[in-house]
Amino acid sequence: MAVIAYNFKTGEVIKPYEKSPAYGRIILAEKSKKYKFNPATGEAWYDKTTRVAFIKGKIKDLEEDFGHLKSGQLFDEDLCIQKRESLTPFWQYEKKNEDGSTSIIKQPAKVRPATKDRPEKVITIDGKPVYMLFCLAAKGTQDTLMQATADVEEQDSEDLIAAEEGQSEMNEPQGDPEPVAEKESESEEGDESAE
Repeated sequence: MAVIAYNFKTGEVIKPYEKSPAYGRIILAEKSKKYKFNPATGEAWYDKTTRVAFIKGKIKDLEEDFGHLKSGQLFDEDLCIQKRESLTPFWQYEKKNEDGSTSIIKQPAKVRPATKDRPEKVITIDGKPVYMLFCLAAKGTQDTLMQATADVEEQDSEDLIAAEEGQSEMNEPQGDPEPVAEKESESEEGDESAE
């Protein structure tokens, strides 16, 4: 499937950060349909998912180069949205508190969503939380997944699918990033993964 522009709940394709309106992001989506097989039970589940990823930058640059995009319009057929998992967070940033102190804000760990029958649970491997990120990659790039078998109790296929679907909104740090001051001579922004 191709990566398409996707609108925010407000209908915008490009959305500025509330606290830093000179910066913003574009939300991109890749829809897929596939079957997942559970070899233990022999069951097959039809899995229709939408993966999302973001492109961040200065609003003026995003609007200049991508302002023509409408929701559902092809963004790039040579890209895909890759799923990555790791035992270390993909992003963290320092947040200044009102009292002048600073806090480190880290990416939340991957969770198995709560249902009416059980509470939410952090997915772990050997007691360490697993972190997940969706990001843009060249078409055909394979997902980089952890094998979380050690600490996950037996689940049925519906639970595994629900756990994956419940993570799409966790890609983006909660709240607005604090932009780093740029030098006039720099043309590229710093590493986005630090946000």
